[in-house]
Amino acid sequence: MAIPARVIVLAFSLLVFGAPPAAAEDVTITYTVSYGENGTPIRTKYISPDRAEAWSGPDYGFITDSTGKKTRIDHARAQYTETTEQEENAALVQLQRMPAAKSPPVSTSVSFEKKPDRRTIAGQDCEHYVVTTRRHFGDGRPEPSTVVNRHDYWIAPDLRLETERARMFEMGARILQDAPGDVIKDVLSKGLVLAETWSVNDRFIASEEATEFKTGPINPSVFSAPPGYTKVESLSAAIIRENADVEYSAVGTCRQTIFTAVGADDDKNVAWDATKKAWRSCVTERLGEPWTVIPTAKRQCFPREKKMAWASVVAQGTEIVTCGQPGGDPKGKWFCHLDATPCTAPTTP
Repeated sequence: MAIPARVIVLAFSLLVFGAPPAAAEDVTITYTVSYGENGTPIRTKYISPDRAEAWSGPDYGFITDSTGKKTRIDHARAQYTETTEQEENAALVQLQRMPAAKSPPVSTSVSFEKKPDRRTIAGQDCEHYVVTTRRHFGDGRPEPSTVVNRHDYWIAPDLRLETERARMFEMGARILQDAPGDVIKDVLSKGLVLAETWSVNDRFIASEEATEFKTGPINPSVFSAPPGYTKVESLSAAIIRENADVEYSAVGTCRQTIFTAVGADDDKNVAWDATKKAWRSCVTERLGEPWTVIPTAKRQCFPREKKMAWASVVAQGTEIVTCGQPGGDPKGKWFCHLDATPCTAPTTP
């Protein structure tokens, strides 16, 4: 599964006005953001402690609740998705089984330090914390080979209104997910984040600052999808469904070449086996027998009378080889397609 080398991630934090709320009070926070994007800079955060949290913007929003359910709302398409923690974990297992498209960072480090300076933000005395992650890559990428993410947080101590699960739904937190230790938990343990500035290699990415903070009952409708919106399949559900019958193999070394092959038969399973056989035959002819291990083989079979199309995302510089000789019965009722990178079997210690 190809993962872009550079992903711009949006940071998210809160800024609170006025006196600290009682632990059980609902809060509504309106704030301005600087994400380097067009459109209104206004966002709203709703927190009903121990029950639900919601974040709303002009294009999309998020909802989490105490049961672990997460809802993503797409206002542009009038759609929403729902997923549970169990479903997300199952999808993560699928992703972890897929071979990485690029070498992982050679080293990753994180620091979490308290600075001596303080700021008064919306009447609240805030402490300054800095989280810095450094990822050094050794995969031959152009300079810089080290990527430094710096998050400056200003936190009001002892206001612990946000949950870890809700913040992990926000894109800005995802840059910290694979850092050593439990960084998000550490940040939230200091209190409520009231301001944040994010930079990458000293280049400004995003910042936020609140404009209004209110306590009082929140309309329950903010914790559910808007009326008339259509529920669609979540990303986690799609990953599980699409990879339910993927075949995985342990590998040693892989080539930066994708071979594509087809096969057909009246029986769907036979057509799939013929496709894999055609793929291996093609690879053997080109690279030799040791390279015939398939790290992942995703079954893509269709009734012949059905019109179909497929597309593959490949990394820049990857060679694509189309195998000319199909497998099985070319007039079979079932038509299968396979594209995969050839690898060797893992060496035995």
